Amino acid sequence: MPMRYYKDMYLGPDLEDGEVDRLKSGVGFHNIFAVCVRPSAPNLFEIMSTYERLKEYNQKRDYAVIALFKCKKDAKAAVAEIIKLWLKENDSLAGMKEYYYNNSL
Repeated sequence: MPMRYYKDMYLGPDLEDGEVDRLKSGVGFHNIFAVCVRPSAPNLFEIMSTYERLKEYNQKRDYAVIALFKCKKDAKAAVAEIIKLWLKENDSLAGMKEYYYNNSL
């Protein structure tokens, strides 16, 4: 299953354009972390290294990547910010995961 990316993906400031292009072509990095959504997962988001995301067992899962960061701490902070932004426009977290998944290519 090909990796899907949110159309307006959040990117950490220290990511280089070439790294993002290589990720989209199927190269994973241990030091770049993806914030992912998966419709059938019990969690709202999952954070994993892009290297882990590209492993065979994860490729069989229907993930959409909505953000990329150079460290896990930044990815966690981004999740909190994404949730805050969502709640400014919505009354609850209902539909959040589906929104990001459905707007991924």
